[in-house]
Amino acid sequence: MAEQKLCWYVGYTRSCQEKSVAKSLAALDVEYYLPIQKVRRKWSDRIKIIERPVLAHTIFIRTDHETRVKLLKEIYSLVGYMTERGPWTPVVVPDSQMESFRFMVDNTNDEVVFEQNPLKPGDPIEVLVGPLAGMRGELIKTEKGNYVAIRLTSLGAAMVQVSLDTIRRYDPAKEASVIL
Repeated sequence: MAEQKLCWYVGYTRSCQEKSVAKSLAALDVEYYLPIQKVRRKWSDRIKIIERPVLAHTIFIRTDHETRVKLLKEIYSLVGYMTERGPWTPVVVPDSQMESFRFMVDNTNDEVVFEQNPLKPGDPIEVLVGPLAGMRGELIKTEKGNYVAIRLTSLGAAMVQVSLDTIRRYDPAKEASVIL
């Protein structure tokens, strides 16, 4: 029997159970990505740095279709998967988008903001300096500033604030023809 293709699926967890699901997946030797970041939170009497998931109740699981279904039965706190076009079509995040998203979360010192509303296409950009140097994404302008965004299929976009003097515009079509 041919080996099934591994894909990134978007798993949903019970409230505050993302780390528990990650531990269970690790025990089953299933590849996963739980985007965690350190953020500053201010209370009335102190400022504390805490670790929190970038997306609450969400974990990315790289597996085949058959194992994806079995995991729902084996891991109590994994409650389902993001779907599109009805309940039986799971959202699959392309490997290239996951690589860019992981790079962003793992290398930025700033808080990753997740925008779930549809974004209008912006200019393709590349970060030139800093911990995200070389990352390519899309320039998004908001009332709070400029952001580099990495789109994740059916989820929206992860965004990190950038300074305009640290990025450059690039043409993906020209770059693709050079590579070929």
